[in-house]
Amino acid sequence: MKPLLVAGHGIRIAKAQDELIKVLELGIPVVTTFNGFDLVPSDHPNFVGRIGTVGTYGGNYALKNCDTLICVGTRNNIRQISYNWASFAPQANKIVCDIDIAEIRKPTIPVNNWHWGDAKSFLNNLLIWNFNINKDWLPSLKQYNNSHPIELTPPYKFIHELTTVLPNDAVVVCGNGTACVAMFQAGIVKKGQRIFWNSGTAAMGYDLPAAIGTCFANDKKEVYCITGDGSIQMNLQELQTIKHHQLPIKIFVLNNGGYRSLEMTQENYFKGDYIGCNKQSGISFPDFKKVADTFDLKYYNGYKELEQMIYYPFSLLCEVHIGNSYIINPKFTNSL
Repeated sequence: MKPLLVAGHGIRIAKAQDELIKVLELGIPVVTTFNGFDLVPSDHPNFVGRIGTVGTYGGNYALKNCDTLICVGTRNNIRQISYNWASFAPQANKIVCDIDIAEIRKPTIPVNNWHWGDAKSFLNNLLIWNFNINKDWLPSLKQYNNSHPIELTPPYKFIHELTTVLPNDAVVVCGNGTACVAMFQAGIVKKGQRIFWNSGTAAMGYDLPAAIGTCFANDKKEVYCITGDGSIQMNLQELQTIKHHQLPIKIFVLNNGGYRSLEMTQENYFKGDYIGCNKQSGISFPDFKKVADTFDLKYYNGYKELEQMIYYPFSLLCEVHIGNSYIINPKFTNSL
C-alpha cells in the first residue's frame, strides 16, 4: 500500500493538529495545501512536499504515484487539482473527509470513499485503520525530493534564505503573485510558525492590512510581511498606520519592476506583446527608499543583513531586487 495524506486548513479549523501528527506516526507520507502550508514542519520525517499547479516536484510526484489518497480538510480546488482533473492522483483510491457535503459531491474528481464530517473525528478514526504500508514508499519519496530541489532563482533564493533564519515563533503574511508562490514552493516551515495569505480571493493589496491586523491580534508582536512592488501600492497608505501605532512589522518588497505574473501570461499566450505590466509597457513604480523615508521606516537595500533585520525591534522596509527574468517553476499550465 502506498498511501498519501493531503493536509488542508480544515484540520486547523477543527483544532486537530495534534491528531494529524499522531496519524503521521503510523508512517503515512503527508503533503500540504496552500492554506494548510504551516500544518506540518518542513523537517517532519513524513513531509514530502506541497501539491497543486504551483506545488513542489516532490509533492506532485507523491500525488501521481500513490495508490491511496486521503484528503482531510481540503476542498480540492482547481488550483490544487490542476485543469486536467483526470490527472489528479490517477492511480489512487480517493478518500475524502469534508465538512461541506457539496464539496464532496462536486464532479471534478471521483471520490471512492467519502466522509461527511469533522476532521478531528476522522483523523482519530484513522488511528485504528490497518495501513499495510510498503516499506520502500516513504524512502522513495524522500529520495525523489532530494534529487529534485527547487532551482534557487532570485525570488526563491531570497525566500529560502529568509525562512532559514526566521525564528520558530515567526508570523508571516504574504502578498500575492511571486511573494506567495515562492514562499509556497521554497519556504521552510518550522514548528510553531504561522503563515497567512489570501489564496481564496487572491487580490493584490492584502498584505499590509493583513499584517497590521495580525500584529494587533497577536499583542503587537513582530510580523514579517512579504509583498511585491505592485501589491504594496494597493494599500500604501497603511504604512502610516504602521508608523502611527509603532507596529513592529518588517516589510520585504520583492522588486521585479512590474507585474511579473502578467508578464508571464503575456509571454505565454501573446508572444510577449506586453501591455500595462512593466515600465516599457506603460507603468512604473516609486523609489522605495523615498517611500520608506516618508513613513520613517528603516530602509535596507538588499538582504545581506538578514539576521540584523530579524533582531531589529522596530518596523523596517527591505527592498529585494529580483529582476524579471525568472519564471515560476515548477508549474502546471493550460493553453489557448
